[in-house]
Amino acid sequence: MKLKRQHFSSGFLAILMLVLMAVSTTSCKDTETVDTSGFQLHYTSMTDIAPSMSGYVIANPSYKGLPPSDFAITRITFGEEGEAYTGDSFQIDASSGSIEILNTDNLSVGVYRISVSCVSGGTTYSFPDIVEVNFLKPVPDGIVVEPNLLTADYNDILDANSEAEMPTAQVTTDNSAEHITITGYAISNVRRGDVIYDNTANPLFAISETGEISIVKGHDEATETNLVPGVYTIDLKLNTRAADANSELGIYTDALQVNVISAPRGLSYADGYVEAGDGTSEHPMRGFTSEAPVLRGSAEGANYAIVAVKRNGVEDESAMAKFSIDAATGIITIGDDHGFVIDDVYTVDVSVTNAYSAEGEVYVGEDALTITVVDWVSAPISLSYGNVSAQRLIEFTASPEYEGGTTALVYSFDNLDESLADYLSIDSETGVISAAQMHEITPGDYTVVVKASNFVGEITGTMNLHVDEHPCYFTYIRYGNNLGLDETTEASQFRFHSLSEIQSMGTIAPKTDFNPDGGATLTWSSEAKFQSAGISIDRNTGVLTLGTTEANFAREMPIIFVTATATLDDFSYSHVVPVFFHYAKEVNGITLEYTPFVFRTSPRLGGRSSVPVLGGADASNFLIDYRRSPQYWNLNGERSDGTPHESGAIADNQFLTNLWTTYGAGTGSKDPMGFFRGTDIDHSNLSRKLGYVDNTSGSSNKYSVVVNPNLWNDDGWADGVFMMTMTFTVDGNINNVNGGTEIRPIAIWLDKSLN
Repeated sequence: MKLKRQHFSSGFLAILMLVLMAVSTTSCKDTETVDTSGFQLHYTSMTDIAPSMSGYVIANPSYKGLPPSDFAITRITFGEEGEAYTGDSFQIDASSGSIEILNTDNLSVGVYRISVSCVSGGTTYSFPDIVEVNFLKPVPDGIVVEPNLLTADYNDILDANSEAEMPTAQVTTDNSAEHITITGYAISNVRRGDVIYDNTANPLFAISETGEISIVKGHDEATETNLVPGVYTIDLKLNTRAADANSELGIYTDALQVNVISAPRGLSYADGYVEAGDGTSEHPMRGFTSEAPVLRGSAEGANYAIVAVKRNGVEDESAMAKFSIDAATGIITIGDDHGFVIDDVYTVDVSVTNAYSAEGEVYVGEDALTITVVDWVSAPISLSYGNVSAQRLIEFTASPEYEGGTTALVYSFDNLDESLADYLSIDSETGVISAAQMHEITPGDYTVVVKASNFVGEITGTMNLHVDEHPCYFTYIRYGNNLGLDETTEASQFRFHSLSEIQSMGTIAPKTDFNPDGGATLTWSSEAKFQSAGISIDRNTGVLTLGTTEANFAREMPIIFVTATATLDDFSYSHVVPVFFHYAKEVNGITLEYTPFVFRTSPRLGGRSSVPVLGGADASNFLIDYRRSPQYWNLNGERSDGTPHESGAIADNQFLTNLWTTYGAGTGSKDPMGFFRGTDIDHSNLSRKLGYVDNTSGSSNKYSVVVNPNLWNDDGWADGVFMMTMTFTVDGNINNVNGGTEIRPIAIWLDKSLN
């Protein structure tokens, strides 16, 4: 049994809320996970890291909802290809969620993406790639910032119309032997201690094209998301070129400090408890020692004093003698002989001045600290869950056998196996562990460690979990392809150039890993989503029978969704897959064939399709673009409240409408998918578009389809099939694309499971 004689505090909550006050969440939402009660987690991280940053905190979480705990790193990838990183350079604090870089010795230059899990309200959530940092080389020696420390008054910075002149600093070189030229300037990271700021979403500091660093004025103090008093450290990202060398991007760490000074403006403490006990050696009274207060103002010369103590809302001078405060640190102490009565609540008013307080000016934090008197509390003594048997897909719960104090008792997982993190939840108040219906815990044996803690101590206990397979479980259905491609990665797509080819194939049989030996039965169904072409399915075998009439072949790209459902007694489990058909024909003398013609990609990572084969036209004059009729059919996309994304044409599809609106376009606009705008390429907006057909002249990727990363998200990643009509012209005139010939040669399958 592990006992920790410490008083309970909500210090973690205070830290996270402080971070929440300091950050913007505009860029972090792309990787948030949200529960049905509204839980959201965001990380604000450094944009860039450098070899000199070993020991730095590089990312901090903020949240909305119940406080999270049991943070763990579940995966780290490197580079655009998502190569697994297995080194030990990154570490997460299980309690606070802060991510630290331990060493940089073996890190390669490039982008690292960190996936995190945590527990909130007893439920475990996973956040793929929620933190992204770019490891850069340091800038060459010989670059300096003068001066390297600025001081500015907080009140002057808050007021956008303040006439006070703000100090500035200049990036320059020191005329070293190897001449250095700086060709580009950017602010990389802004941090205050371990608090990291998103300087892009809420600019606190700016840098000019000539390297002058300035303080941005005009901040809303009430929002708690902008500037607060304190010392800020700024890292710079610079493009540099040494003599006779190419330009190179590097990071200049700790380039400048800015001290934002202020008299005290706010003061708060984490709440605490004292124990009344009964005066015996077995149940003694126990006092309290606070954490250091959170001071909104400069720390220089801070001097704290207790002004008043109230018992149950009424000032109590006799109780005040039981409280003492360290004038320099603000830490408040209550002795073990306090004599307080159970259920009484004490609040403490604390005054503070600092080096920047005006003469005679004293800030008083009313009710800055709250103390609740409780009975004597035992430390946790024992905890066990015993042996638990379960089955994949079937919900289960397990309750603890616990002995010890229950006041302020909190249960949490202790280093939960990442293979269980998506499926097991724990109720922080009762300790009940549960897995929801349709969980996919892999059969096997697991040891689950649980921690029970109160403000006196903590203990761990274990659950021995055995999981069996369910007869209904299977992992895939697929129909292969006739394109000569890998049947696993490019499944369920068939191209036909003539009716006779369709008639020759006739039927298509599925493949699946469903095992009927367990007693479950598998039934099949299909639903036409786009251009029904007489395709039917055998309910018992899943075999597709193709429509073989001229009217069927007149279609361009029929899409059906096939559902396979395994059933045993009253339980069923299903998989749904899209199946695609390309009836490739000349369109006004033109053929355009993508192989594969299903562009399957991650909505988070984006990507680029294959380059099509163009027939019947001169590529130098052939122009093609997405123009009309956007449609989306949902598979597994859902919002934070669990409701699925909508399906169908954009006029009746809120999901697509929201994506178009986010781009800033009406539902009748082509712009979110258009390469051209007016009479030219829409150069300035290509990276903002959901996607486009790349018409870049002379490019080896000409006519490939691009899906941009991190944009197909409407309170949850897209997971479904997108189709939009293209139009083309063969005369090289951009003006004629919009009224050109319609064609549908490719479908986009957005699959959020792809990493």
